[in-house]
Amino acid sequence: MDRNKCTKIITTNNIILFILFVAIMGDYLITYIGINNMGFIEELNPLMIRLFRFPMYMGLIIRSMLALFPIILLKFVENRCPPRLKYDYIIRAALGIQAIPFSMHILWIYKYYTSISI
Repeated sequence: MDRNKCTKIITTNNIILFILFVAIMGDYLITYIGINNMGFIEELNPLMIRLFRFPMYMGLIIRSMLALFPIILLKFVENRCPPRLKYDYIIRAALGIQAIPFSMHILWIYKYYTSISI
């Protein structure tokens, strides 16, 4: 494979992994605000319910570590496994799966603000 093409693939995957991290952290922040400030969002994941009981700064640190774990694991797989196509599908699927709860939480907050009469 051409070295420039290989570099472009790795750069693209790094961008996708960065977007995945931002989506995970954004989802955490939106959910935290929705639960603790608005009382409008309800978390169904028992592990995350415990995380939302911590103060914001502590929860951000823990959630950052939880978000970095799959990203580091994916980078490890990227460097060790030759079938590039499967890896590309995996990171795009992870991003797509993360988009589902993120979209739901954005929708809930939108509904919350549109239901308030000023």
